[in-house]
Amino acid sequence: MEYYYILFTIFVIIACMMVIDANVASAFILILKIIKTKIDEAYLRIVLHPQNPIVNLQKRWEYDKLAKELHDELVKSQQMSYNEPVIEEADHEQNLSQH
Repeated sequence: MEYYYILFTIFVIIACMMVIDANVASAFILILKIIKTKIDEAYLRIVLHPQNPIVNLQKRWEYDKLAKELHDELVKSQQMSYNEPVIEEADHEQNLSQH
């Protein structure tokens, strides 16, 4: 219970100082922004570190998926070019006008 009283006392002191002087409020807000920035920086360093095995696995999955999609698209385009003749726009219009 003493822990909560200590926290409440600190909160009341900071709140009173913020009410009395606007600069204290600005400083408190800036300190909170600095703390948030440092936490975000540490998180990104952990997540984006090149030797992180979890991130490497996720990136490998993404790259494999992209490679599979590109391979399928390439195979599909090659099959279309070999199986179907390419009809030019002018030839297509002439065929429509003849019918």
